[in-house]
Amino acid sequence: AGLVTDEKDFKRQVATQESHADQVCGYAKGFQMPMTAARLEDGCQKHDVLQQGKGTAFDLPIMEALIMHLDQEQQRLNSEAGAILVFLPGWADIDKAKRQLTASLPHGRFLILPCHSQ
Repeated sequence: AGLVTDEKDFKRQVATQESHADQVCGYAKGFQMPMTAARLEDGCQKHDVLQQGKGTAFDLPIMEALIMHLDQEQQRLNSEAGAILVFLPGWADIDKAKRQLTASLPHGRFLILPCHSQ
């Protein structure tokens, strides 16, 4: 029924599908375009920036505002409850975000579950 089981095919489908209700799909409209020198240079620059993420400060108020916005949209659309995954690089950032969000988000509305790979 159109269900993709291969991870690479799934990622390709999500990246290239342009008409999905979540408006997340289709972020890579040029995904299957031929490689050019300009596209390669742009990709390398983005890769370099992403690799320099060590020591990055996360803007917790923006994270909180985004979570609240998503929750308000879910309520406005009267859709089923869901989950929001937030990926952070280390336990210190995870713990800080958990404490901040627990203190600032409406009590009982959110369940915050920290998870670390170690």
